Amino acid sequence: MKKLGGYQSSLLRKTRRVKQQLQKDTQQLRQKILADLERMFDIAKQAVEAAGHDKKMAKQVQHWIRIMAYLGQVMDNLAESLDEAKALQYLERLERMVREAERNQTESGTA
Repeated sequence: MKKLGGYQSSLLRKTRRVKQQLQKDTQQLRQKILADLERMFDIAKQAVEAAGHDKKMAKQVQHWIRIMAYLGQVMDNLAESLDEAKALQYLERLERMVREAERNQTESGTA
C-alpha cells in the first residue's frame, strides 16, 4: 500500500496558497470598492453643496443627504467584510435611491 502523506502535504500547501490568494484578492477588491464608494459620496456631497440654501431645491438636497448617509453605511459594512451578495444588494438599493432623486428633480423642474 502506498503512503498518501506526500499527496496530503501537497494538497495542504496548495490549499493554503489558494486561501492566501483569495484573501489578498478580496482585500484588494474591497479597497477598490471602498475607494469608488468614497468618490460617490463626494459626488453626492457636491450635489448638496451646489444646491446651497435654495429652498426650491430642499427636497433634492434631502435625497442627496439620504444617499450620502446610505453610502456611509455601505462603506462601514464593506470595511468589515466583503459579502458579494450583500454588496450587490447595497448597490441596487443605491441605484434606486439615485433614480428616485433624479425623478423628483425632474418632476419639480429643477433639473
